Amino acid sequence: MKRSILFQEYDSVSSSSYIDNEKNLNTKRKTEAEISHFVLFLEANGEERRPENMSEEDLDEMLGRFFIGIRKDSGEEYEPDSLTSKHRSIARYLKEKAYPAEIMTDRRFAHSRECLVAKRKSLKKEGKGSKPNRAEPLSAAQMKLLEKKRLIGPYNPESLISALWLNNTMLFGMRSRAEHCTMLWGDIEETTDSQGRSVLEYSERATKTRTGATSDSRPFRPRAYACPERPSPCPVNLYREYRKRRPMTQMHPTAHFYLGINQARKAGAEVWFVDGEEQNREHHAHHG
Repeated sequence: MKRSILFQEYDSVSSSSYIDNEKNLNTKRKTEAEISHFVLFLEANGEERRPENMSEEDLDEMLGRFFIGIRKDSGEEYEPDSLTSKHRSIARYLKEKAYPAEIMTDRRFAHSRECLVAKRKSLKKEGKGSKPNRAEPLSAAQMKLLEKKRLIGPYNPESLISALWLNNTMLFGMRSRAEHCTMLWGDIEETTDSQGRSVLEYSERATKTRTGATSDSRPFRPRAYACPERPSPCPVNLYREYRKRRPMTQMHPTAHFYLGINQARKAGAEVWFVDGEEQNREHHAHHG
C-alpha cells in the first residue's frame, strides 16, 4: 500500500504571504513587549496615563527620560540599536492608536529625539554597539523566585542588603560595585509627590564620576515609588526597614549607605548592622 504524505500545498504567492504574516506577528509581539516596558517606566515614575492618552508635551518629556534612564533589569545599559528599536516600536504603537503626532518626525518631539541621539553617542563612547551581547539579566520570573525563597526582601540582614543592592541597580542606575560602595546615606531621600504618594529620590552628587564626567549628569532625579500592592519588594518599605535596622550613629547624610552586618547581634535585636562597611563590601564583591 502506498503511504500517503500529508502536507499543505503552497504556491509562490501564498508562501510569500505566510512569510509576511510571520513577520507581522513577530513585529506585533515586539511592539507589545516594548510598549509594556515603557508603560512600566511611566508607572514607576508616577504617570498613570497610557502613552496614547498623554499630551505631546508630557509624552515628549517622559520619552526623553526613558531613553536616558532606562536600563536592563541587571542595571546594564542597552545597546544603542536596542534603544532605537524601542523608539520605533513606541512610534508604531502610537500610530496604531491614532495618536495625533508622529514621535519620530514631529517637531514637538525634538527633545526626546535629541535625548536618544545623545544617549546613543554616550553608549558608543563606552564601547556599546561594537561587541557581542552579554548574558541575559535577571528576568521578572527570576526576581519573583528570589522573593519567594526570601533571598531578597526585609526578612533578614542578608536578604535586605541584597534587595537594596538590586533596587539601587535597577531603579537608580548604579553601574558598578564602586558606585555602590561610595554611596552615602544622604544620596537617597524619602519624600512625597504632589499627590501625596511616598517616593524615594536619588540625588547624584557632583563628586561622583560617570562616563563623560560632568557632561553626563542626569537632567532629572531618578525616583522609585511605593508599591502598596506588593509590600515585601516595595522600594520604600525596604528603605524604611533598612533605616530602622541601622545604628543611630549612621543616620547622618555622609554615613556610608551600605553597612556591615552585625554577626554578633542577639536574636530579636532591632539593629542588624554595625558602624563599619568594610565587611559588607567584601560580602558583596561578587556583585561587581
